[in-house]
Amino acid sequence: TDRVAIQNRTSTQSGDSWATVRSQWARITAIGASKLTFLAAQGSKVSHLVLFRETPVVEVGQRIVFESKNYHVVSVQTFEGDRQEIVAELVQ
Repeated sequence: TDRVAIQNRTSTQSGDSWATVRSQWARITAIGASKLTFLAAQGSKVSHLVLFRETPVVEVGQRIVFESKNYHVVSVQTFEGDRQEIVAELVQ
């Protein structure tokens, strides 16, 4: 489990940027090769699963930053209690 930054897109007169709204503990896992191949064949760029065990929730459209890598949140599934699984795309 690692500490990650949750960011929202902000719009200004000079263009769009990202602002950190909070930090949370999360586990980031790369999707396995066979599933990644299947998803790529479907046109998906999803590359990682992110598991959160605390609130507040993360929303589609936000960005997760960890070790100077940006992950765009493309899907969110919330389980009973405070566990949330995020499907994210690594932006290179």
